[in-house]
Amino acid sequence: AIAALEQVGVDIILFAGGDGTARDVFSGLHDSVLCLGIPTGCKIYSGVFSITPESASEVVIQILNGELFEYATSDVLDIDEVKYRAGKITTRLYGEMLTPRSAEYMQNVKVAGRESEDLVKEDIAAWMTESMQEDTLYLIGSGSICMAIKDYLGIDGSLLGVDAVLNEALIAKDATEAELLALIKQHSGDVCLIITPIGGQGILLGRGNHTICHLVIEHLGMKNTQVVASKGKLKTLEGRPLRIDTGDIKLNEKLSGYVSVITGYDERVLYQVAAL
Repeated sequence: AIAALEQVGVDIILFAGGDGTARDVFSGLHDSVLCLGIPTGCKIYSGVFSITPESASEVVIQILNGELFEYATSDVLDIDEVKYRAGKITTRLYGEMLTPRSAEYMQNVKVAGRESEDLVKEDIAAWMTESMQEDTLYLIGSGSICMAIKDYLGIDGSLLGVDAVLNEALIAKDATEAELLALIKQHSGDVCLIITPIGGQGILLGRGNHTICHLVIEHLGMKNTQVVASKGKLKTLEGRPLRIDTGDIKLNEKLSGYVSVITGYDERVLYQVAAL
């Protein structure tokens, strides 16, 4: 059942039960899908459950309303049955799931001013650079946060164009649509597109990112796309979704849903993406 839910691309898996149910869900997971346990079982030691069933509904409402919330890995725990029978209660770690957590903003984002935003950009750039995998082709888009990543890498990147990076080296600057498609086809390893919303309307694809044509994004999909943005920028959207305008209506709808947005150093939120 979990594999089937993953296959259709659900945004979040809700399950009711206790630690045994959490273990069953975890054993069926293959990808990093957001999960949330509704506590109804006898054993609730895992960190994947909401405090109450009512608080789980509040999280779901928050998602449906397009509000910001962070998520992180939480432990899947269960008691050691052998030791339990011997009169000792000890827990065993079975793995980790991605689960929602508090959406409160970090203090440095709340502080107004240029310095705060610059610090956020540096944090995002540091995390993205340190997370880069060997032999993965990175296509880094336009915008100030993407430029911060390029600067952190120490490459001569372009502010308004898409640059291709392999093993922290610039292999194509301000690449054209044809050049990007050729690079993707020639590369035998993984490819990751890094983009940030452009303009005050939160346009993620299209308009300010014209070079990333529908053929490029259709080939990569959102699964191979990493969105970066400050929480302050997302907050200015006031709950409105990030917008996609690839010029292909069916592709716009296919890409709609929820995406992971890197908002700081090892910080991320889940945010809605919708067709324009």
